[in-house]
Amino acid sequence: MRQAIRNENDIKKLLKLQKIDEQLQVITNEKGDLPQAINHLQKKKETLQQDFNNIKKRIEDHKQALATQQNCVKEGKKAVKEYEIQKKETTTEQELQHLIKDIEIEKLDVTISQKKVKEHNQTIAIEESKLTEIETELTTTNTLLEGKQVELDGIMKNKEAKEQELLAERKENLQGINPTLYQRYQAIFAHKKPAIVNIVNHACNGCFIIVPLQKESNIKDREKMFFCENCSRLFAYVETPLEPSTKKKRRATKSK
Repeated sequence: MRQAIRNENDIKKLLKLQKIDEQLQVITNEKGDLPQAINHLQKKKETLQQDFNNIKKRIEDHKQALATQQNCVKEGKKAVKEYEIQKKETTTEQELQHLIKDIEIEKLDVTISQKKVKEHNQTIAIEESKLTEIETELTTTNTLLEGKQVELDGIMKNKEAKEQELLAERKENLQGINPTLYQRYQAIFAHKKPAIVNIVNHACNGCFIIVPLQKESNIKDREKMFFCENCSRLFAYVETPLEPSTKKKRRATKSK
């Protein structure tokens, strides 16, 4: 037999907590998957915006580099013309050879700069295409996000205040609850609702397994809390029967 927890105050607090959580669950169910969808779209929007900013920065960098190379082409061609004029006016063979070499170097530099200009223009065109795609996707994402938010706001109208009130009440109710017991309750409530059940007709009101009479008697003394050995739900005795499990009732007897 699993160890009983002797704390009537914890039992009362957990019962109250379950009632609060059930009301919060109703609100959560009404929201459906909208909060998750909104969160997903917000993250997608942030990612797209970051990509947009990064691409825009790269385009600006390429444009600056492009301007530099275009200026190099312009200055190089200008230098070539000046050297050509000097070549016609030179009077010595040595100076002529120097000018010819300078012209070749300038022409080579111009060719390299022209190649870089072409490369920058191609890269800018590609990046601008990506930017346009992201802008379109951002617009679509914003439209979807706004639509989902409007839908959620419509559902939450007149419910948000109630939800905040329940959350505050829940926080206050948690004070003083046995942490281990609370963790156990949370784990059960996440997968089996209700997490705390009564004994009805000598059976667990969650899985409908027969409960031994001695254990049922111990539960009814209001000072002990046991777990169902079949479904792991918490047992608590209350005058008003707790909401039964939605699981279809089946005839079963706990083996001794």
